[in-house]
Amino acid sequence: MTKGYKTRYKAKLPDRDVDMFVAMYQLQVVSEDDLVAIFHEGRGYGKKRIQQLTREGYLERTYKVREKGSRQPGQAYGTVFGLTDQAIAELAKIEKIEKISYPPRRARDLRLPTLEMLQQLEVSKIALNIERAGWKVLGRMDSKQQLSLSHYSMIQLVITSPEGEPYQVYVVKKSIQDQTLTKLITELGEIKHKSIILYKTEGKTAKAIGEKTPAFESIVNKITEQDISKQELCLIPMTEWEEGGRMRNFAIEALLNSSEGQVERYLRKRYGKVRYSDNLFHFGNMVVEQEGIDYLVCNYLRRDQTALRALARYLTQSEYEKNKKGAIVLTWIGFVKEAQQIIDSYQRRDFIQVKGLTIKDIIDSQ
Repeated sequence: MTKGYKTRYKAKLPDRDVDMFVAMYQLQVVSEDDLVAIFHEGRGYGKKRIQQLTREGYLERTYKVREKGSRQPGQAYGTVFGLTDQAIAELAKIEKIEKISYPPRRARDLRLPTLEMLQQLEVSKIALNIERAGWKVLGRMDSKQQLSLSHYSMIQLVITSPEGEPYQVYVVKKSIQDQTLTKLITELGEIKHKSIILYKTEGKTAKAIGEKTPAFESIVNKITEQDISKQELCLIPMTEWEEGGRMRNFAIEALLNSSEGQVERYLRKRYGKVRYSDNLFHFGNMVVEQEGIDYLVCNYLRRDQTALRALARYLTQSEYEKNKKGAIVLTWIGFVKEAQQIIDSYQRRDFIQVKGLTIKDIIDSQ
């Protein structure tokens, strides 16, 4: 060994297990089904490997969490796993230490009460799927520490897109208490980063994407009243449904198919040319031409309230007559009516077009 160099610690476990442990450390709890799907590609040996890691003392099985309102009595939501102190100690020894808090937390610090666990399972599923697609995920404990937020902050995650755009993520249930709403709105008004609010819907079909839950309506009303954010503020439903024999999750698909780069490629296929220009109204800087008229593009695929409301408020009839620039709003088909209503609530304008897309439209243009 060369003097002055430390011997690199060799992990006792394969890289796949180490990556799984790091994700579980950040997310606190993950269902067995998600661990198998993400880290073992849904193959049968995945469950056997998780069982082996449990026997060896790296993982601990909590119990089968049952979702409230299940159709069948005792219907299981899924077996939930967390890390043990032995697994955390192993992570602390390897050179991925920058992804682990220092000093490392104990296993009991990561445990959650049952109600929080149910909500976290949905968040974990979304986080694991987008991380597999190149996003970076930081759990709520380390998010608060990194951003110097209060211990009582409502933040659940910080996610960073492959393009390097960080988002603070908040999660709400179908309804929200006034006290919690006030706390959330106060925090959103103070943060300087882009943010995403994930909210749970009641329905289990694709139509539930457009469902206006009590929590959604309360948040939108507050946003409208207080104009709380100058940064991107997205409202995305955690709607999941079965289609064609597989489960689809709208939050996952919306996040993975709505970046500026993907939008630009779609626009080039649809309009032939995309230019970049300063936008005085701050809702996007891409411009396309249609029938000799320039149109500014507003990306509403992540349901960015700040961008759409800036467009609706500031691109008035008089501004159009002065600059001769219209606008195109890109959104998912399920949000076309909503986007149009927000625009019309300020002023009805024919030079603002709302176009509904499908996931296939984005994928086919890449």
